[in-house]
Amino acid sequence: MTSSAPTHRPDDDAIASQADPSRPNASAASIRSTRGRPSQLRRLWIHGGGRAGLVLLLAIAVAILIGPLLTGEPNTTNLADKLVGPSVSHPLGTDQFGRDQLARIAEGGRRSIGAAIVVLIGITAVGVTIGVIAGVSGRLVDTLLMRAVDVMLSLPSLVLALAVVGILGPGSRNLVLALIVSSWAYYARLSRSCVVTVMKRGDVLAARLAGVARWRVIISHVLPTVLAQIRIVASLDLGGVIVSLAGLSYLGLGTQPPDAEWGTMLAESRLFFTAAPWLLVAPALATIVVVTATNLLGEALRDTAAESSTTITRRRGFLWRSLT
Repeated sequence: MTSSAPTHRPDDDAIASQADPSRPNASAASIRSTRGRPSQLRRLWIHGGGRAGLVLLLAIAVAILIGPLLTGEPNTTNLADKLVGPSVSHPLGTDQFGRDQLARIAEGGRRSIGAAIVVLIGITAVGVTIGVIAGVSGRLVDTLLMRAVDVMLSLPSLVLALAVVGILGPGSRNLVLALIVSSWAYYARLSRSCVVTVMKRGDVLAARLAGVARWRVIISHVLPTVLAQIRIVASLDLGGVIVSLAGLSYLGLGTQPPDAEWGTMLAESRLFFTAAPWLLVAPALATIVVVTATNLLGEALRDTAAESSTTITRRRGFLWRSLT
């Protein structure tokens, strides 16, 4: 009977060379393997969905940047050209005040995507901070913070956002704040779970046994892992946040006229749907394209991160076994 030998990996040579100085060529093999690994951007480009998401987002960014340069200011009115259909001078037509739709779509894209990014940054900052504090603190602090998170998660996020906007009043800033207040709890719960898992990992235990300060362990080992997971979740949530902003703006709770925003533009187009359907189609199609692109990119980030985390976990396992 023949016995099958275990598969040899360059990672084994790297760990073995650290334990046995007589194996200098092993480290070089590991370095060559690391240098040959594609970057995050290249992994996204290789991924089919990631490539499609990057292309769509690039096209949207170009349209948002050059749109006003081609058509002028988004709030410039010209009643002589009101409700003009798509043409060479107005590729997406004009609205009831003669304002160019392409310029307003570009301006609305900057507002919608920019507000969504601010919301995700705020949610991440609040959620990760509370989650990390809960994960590394004692049982009393952890229990108190997680019970507060449970209370927040028990409330419907949309109803809570409507209540906050009702108290503060309509407006883009108040709407952004309302979405942050109503959505941070899930990120806190996810961050805390990730911290608890990371604190039991071999390299973290080795660092603590070596006498490394607790704050250095958190910054060097815990936060990078937590932020890597949150980055994937945030990229998948970006499309949902854009839809939430557009939906609440459609109800008149976000950006107020005459400023352009996709949800506000959809609300204004209701009265002219039969006479000027392009007023509804343009912002709706822009929202669909952006949400599709962000979802494709988020799923690609999740897939590529899963592949790279498998390699990292294998390396950390070899390192922990060599130390023990």
